[in-house]
Amino acid sequence: MDIFRHNADNLDINTENHQQYDQRRGCYYWYALILSRYSVAVFFTILLLSIACIATVFALHGFPNFDDPIEGFEASQTPIHSRLIALENYFSSDLLLDKPRNYRRFDDTFSTSSTNRQRRQTGDGTGREFTGFNTCDMVHLGDFAKLVFESSRGNPVFSKHGIESMCEIEQKTIRTHPEFSTSCYQCGLSNTTGSCHASWSLGTYVSLLYNRASCKAITSIDIFNARKMLQRCASYYNNGTLCEKSPCEFEAEAPEECFQFDAAYNIFNFLTPADFATGIQINVNTELKYVNHILPIKINAHTDQLVSIYIDKFHKKTFTDNYVVLKALDFGVETKFDLFGIFILRDFIFVGVGLVCVFLVIWVYTGSLFITLGSCLTVLLSFLLSYFLYFVVFRQEFFPFVNVVSVILLIGVGADDTFVFVDLWRKSLSQNEGADLHVIVQKTLHHATLTMLVTSVTTACSLYASIISNIIAVKCFGLFAGTAIMVNFFLTLTLLPAIIIMHHHLKQKCSISCSKNAKGIWKTYGSLVRICYQNTLHTLVLKLRIMRYVWLIIFGALGIGGILVVFKYPGLQLPSSSEFQIFTDDNYLEQWDTKYKNTFSGQNQQYLNGIVVFGVKSVDNSDPWVPERRGKLVFDTSFEFSSKEHQNWMLELCRRIRNQQFHHPEDTRKCFIELLMDYMNRPCVNASTGSILSPCCTQNPFPYEQQVLDICLRTCTAVGYCSNGVHYNSNDDSLSALSIEFTSSRTITHGYHIIEEYWRNTNEWFEEQISGAPDTLKGGWFISYLYEEGDQLYFYDLQRSLAQGTPIALGITLAIVLVILIFTILHIVLACYALLTIGFAVFVTVGSLVLLGWELNIFEAIVITLSVGLCVDLTIHYGVAYRVAPRALETREERTYFSIQTMSGAITAAALSTFLAGVFMLAANINAYFQLGLFLVFVMTISWTYATFFFQSLCAVAGPQRNCGDLTSFNCCKSSCLVDVNEEDKGALPIPQRNGSHFAHGPPINVHTTFMGTQSFSNSMFNDNIDLGMSVNDDLTSTTTGNAKTRVVRNPAHGKKIRAPAMSRIDEGSRNPDFINHGNDLPEHRASVTNDFNDLPEESVFSGVNQWLSANEAMASSNPAHAESNPNLANPPQAHGFKTSNGSSNSTVRAVMNPTHTISSNWYFKPEPERDLKKTSGSRRYRVSQHY
Repeated sequence: MDIFRHNADNLDINTENHQQYDQRRGCYYWYALILSRYSVAVFFTILLLSIACIATVFALHGFPNFDDPIEGFEASQTPIHSRLIALENYFSSDLLLDKPRNYRRFDDTFSTSSTNRQRRQTGDGTGREFTGFNTCDMVHLGDFAKLVFESSRGNPVFSKHGIESMCEIEQKTIRTHPEFSTSCYQCGLSNTTGSCHASWSLGTYVSLLYNRASCKAITSIDIFNARKMLQRCASYYNNGTLCEKSPCEFEAEAPEECFQFDAAYNIFNFLTPADFATGIQINVNTELKYVNHILPIKINAHTDQLVSIYIDKFHKKTFTDNYVVLKALDFGVETKFDLFGIFILRDFIFVGVGLVCVFLVIWVYTGSLFITLGSCLTVLLSFLLSYFLYFVVFRQEFFPFVNVVSVILLIGVGADDTFVFVDLWRKSLSQNEGADLHVIVQKTLHHATLTMLVTSVTTACSLYASIISNIIAVKCFGLFAGTAIMVNFFLTLTLLPAIIIMHHHLKQKCSISCSKNAKGIWKTYGSLVRICYQNTLHTLVLKLRIMRYVWLIIFGALGIGGILVVFKYPGLQLPSSSEFQIFTDDNYLEQWDTKYKNTFSGQNQQYLNGIVVFGVKSVDNSDPWVPERRGKLVFDTSFEFSSKEHQNWMLELCRRIRNQQFHHPEDTRKCFIELLMDYMNRPCVNASTGSILSPCCTQNPFPYEQQVLDICLRTCTAVGYCSNGVHYNSNDDSLSALSIEFTSSRTITHGYHIIEEYWRNTNEWFEEQISGAPDTLKGGWFISYLYEEGDQLYFYDLQRSLAQGTPIALGITLAIVLVILIFTILHIVLACYALLTIGFAVFVTVGSLVLLGWELNIFEAIVITLSVGLCVDLTIHYGVAYRVAPRALETREERTYFSIQTMSGAITAAALSTFLAGVFMLAANINAYFQLGLFLVFVMTISWTYATFFFQSLCAVAGPQRNCGDLTSFNCCKSSCLVDVNEEDKGALPIPQRNGSHFAHGPPINVHTTFMGTQSFSNSMFNDNIDLGMSVNDDLTSTTTGNAKTRVVRNPAHGKKIRAPAMSRIDEGSRNPDFINHGNDLPEHRASVTNDFNDLPEESVFSGVNQWLSANEAMASSNPAHAESNPNLANPPQAHGFKTSNGSSNSTVRAVMNPTHTISSNWYFKPEPERDLKKTSGSRRYRVSQHY
């Protein structure tokens, strides 16, 4: 690839060089020419088009709505989801009727009062009803707001002082608030009494039991007596004897005091932890650590008032004393969602502060406010244009809250691209002074396009890989965020260059004072970078050889440990609560949902329902991108229920279900076939009216004839007796669906493995039963549900999708990254090294978050995907720099040093900016912001250290050399990747053989040529001996001055030394006879070095001859005095100065060549490291390399 042959540190351009560069007029040339000449037009064109697109999308779709922040947090297109969607449509579809339109009417007085068709929520605490203290209406305690108090400093909460503290906090926070009097529950059906109900609390019940005016009047004796009463009543509560004030089967067996005010039951069931009744009964663990305090405010009826109370009294405030501390609030889900809408805007200030930090870092690094504003504009337009593409082009309708997270990702990626582009632009300007602007732009784009293409495509593809997820919100996020990254890449190569070129023109027109401050900032920061990274990092990775092995061992061990933490122990834990965490852990509302809610008996004694459906297909035809589109009902056309075989099998299934362990023993409901049998078991003549009830009477025994079944089932359903599970088609009034419902013995739990075992065993049993059904009933299916609590199986399906899909998505993402790396940087070894580094960084990041207690929920799954994209950037910048290092830098140490020197500043600035953005987000109230901030802090720290120390150490120890792993070369197997290039064997290329009057050679190719030479000299005499083996173009004359010599070089292709053809001694001005026969006006090349070789600078560059060399080794010694006696060298027609890296001028190289010859080659002189020098008196070893 042409882009690999140009590098930011090798942008040396001269006048002749421009002429040849302009001749290669490809896409880069024309695009650079347009940008350099029409930068203002490009800027305003893109800006106006972007504004038009943004205005269009907001006019058509408006702003996103986050009223339900957890919308879309469900798995779709899974077997469980298919059944749940089919069940929703089964219950709600207009295609099904509970009663047939046409049925035979009898003069029937058959009573339905004896039927037990109502569901019984056994043990369901939310179904318990409590009578108000002043004989008010029956109330449902689950509908009221709650406070949770915990003991403080080891003092008991069930004590006189503890109860007084709880009453005081309630009075100070709730009852004094202006909204309380308008929202409190009052005695009677209306608010005419003007008296708010008392709270359901320990203080209230103790006051009632012992006739105290208020909780402040309670004595320690009252507390003691209340505890004794609870101890006496505990056994009755535990064995089910103790009930609420409504009639109970064994109520007479309990003492009367246990029913007074329902105090014992409600304290055990609602106000104290579930294990308190058992502990106090056996006098073990009788001290309460926390208690519930139920307020007389209905959470669903007074959401606005509760929002106001929370913001005014509880937000960011603590309530504690020596006895109790307020730990949690339950103000209802709707209140949480309303507060989320408020705080998502308030918390954006923390995101804004982070953005300001990023802004300042970009400003300091670039030294230009103009470029910094342009970079921010690029990020903003990237997000808004992605919003346009998401809705208008991709035609999406659902925009989940998690899509907002892509803003932070864009900031990190946008800042990173800005740093890289500006860095390359600066180097182009500094190394190509006097060059045409379009050439500098073209040179900059060559390198910038590659490095940003690799990082952007890998990040975008890692996000696009999320589209395969079954979770709707994750799919939408992957599509939007991946698109945003690619839009940012497009704008970084269009809008940002235009802004930088505009800034360049402004600087030229502006006075020196305009940029004085910026230059000062830049110089200060630049000095710091050079000191910290060119010296410190170089020392830590390269100079101290032992350290590179230390880094490999340390970070390799951490990477393996991260893998074990993620997949082995403790592993990615699935969410333990179906409640999506909206606020941070210390929030009162989140504490209730995540810690206390399921610890009270009245909150967790619900049971899952089960249902078997026939006649409806379990098809998920809902929209996998829009959660509101729930699909339509699909009938099973093979369904039929008519024959005696069908009836017998259905009756047997009902009875077998009732005998299974998963069936709740107290659920006595009958299925429809049993109810029909009861309906048919009656006299054929109505005794009171004399009406004929035939055929729906005892004259037709079970199973029934088809005609009798059709008539009687319709009538039984129409009168409401058999309506439980029988449905008719609204179009043709035919029997279309049947179902059997039951209550399971599985209580509500959010433990993944518990529900998994229940689902697997129950579903397998039903599938086995249905497999033996008549053919027309084999389309039946089973599902479990609980509408009152938000569908347990939906949450289990989400857990299942996360558990199975996240590792798969991570593996696919890493595989995609590897493929992209291989096909973009075209180097297998570097791609594998980069993938290893990225993988280790990802697993260490995720493993660290796991150790902090993160569970694998929706946001965490997105974060894992993001970790791949963010870890890619830093490592790939280093990898690309290593890949495109000048060919003169042949050893892995030199290329690694070049990589650090070139990219460490930009990479560190990018990591620092994203790190600071994450730090300031840690103060947010919204959990998503907080988690994202924590994630950015970890991922930036870990990915930077892995990229800088692990990847660079890997390259320094076993980095590829020559063509090893290079997909652009066919010689990758001819040299070792692991053996250092040394002085004895530089891998000489085969020596070209004489063919006629000139050397035979193949088509011109790009060759990395290295000459190794030893300069031996004394004060009186120098030997001019040059050994060359070369393949040259026909229009080149090679002229040397010295003694003719036959060379012996090593040919790696044959593994032995071969003899190369000798070169004749050629005097000054003469031509090589091997080339004269071509009759061309051939250029001459004479070179002489006038230099004390002991003072040879670290790196020197001069323009040489455009030639194709394949020589590899040479032994040379030059006579510095020769130039003085050579008049042609003294005043060459085309001379080029010797550029040195340290700015020294004591070294001069002069080249004599044809004035018409185009100059395009660069020569590099670099001394070998001191450890490799074979020093003798007055001799020094050096290297000369050529780069095309």
